[in-house]
Amino acid sequence: MTKFILTLSAVLLASLTLPAAQGATKSAGDPAQATLKNVRSLAIAATNEADELRMMIGDRHEAPESQAQELRDLRVHFDRMGQDIAKLEAVRSSLSSWEEQAFSRVEPLIQAGAGDTSRAIAYFNNNRWEAWGSQDAGYVNRIYQASNQVASTLTSYLKYQKLHAETPARVSQPSAGMND
Repeated sequence: MTKFILTLSAVLLASLTLPAAQGATKSAGDPAQATLKNVRSLAIAATNEADELRMMIGDRHEAPESQAQELRDLRVHFDRMGQDIAKLEAVRSSLSSWEEQAFSRVEPLIQAGAGDTSRAIAYFNNNRWEAWGSQDAGYVNRIYQASNQVASTLTSYLKYQKLHAETPARVSQPSAGMND
């Protein structure tokens, strides 16, 4: 009886710690998760750039070259996010369910932000010496919203995965008849 309880305790202990250890190992070496983290970092940087550009729009003393640089930086961030999303698309069938969900949610946001960035650059290039109007302010606001949504969405999914990996699998309670 004592031997059975010790064996059962060892099995339960191993089953509680093994999933957490496996999850930690997988997440440390999971290239898709690393790519999603990189996209999140780029989205945070794009959000900051777009916010700075939103502040510049109302400042008539701000040089057009400063605004052009912010737009170029935004394009670089969205280009890099697009490259990372393309990498995930190539391995989409091997993504875990949470990675697939995160990918599906942020892909259209990244495409929309990239499109608005291109339109804002074209508008700026055609109207460089005019004061920014509602059209380009709208582009910048949409860029800000898209990049901010990408960052917050990925932050939520990555937190979920971290909690899921750290939480041991639930073990059902032994039935009352096992001690007999």
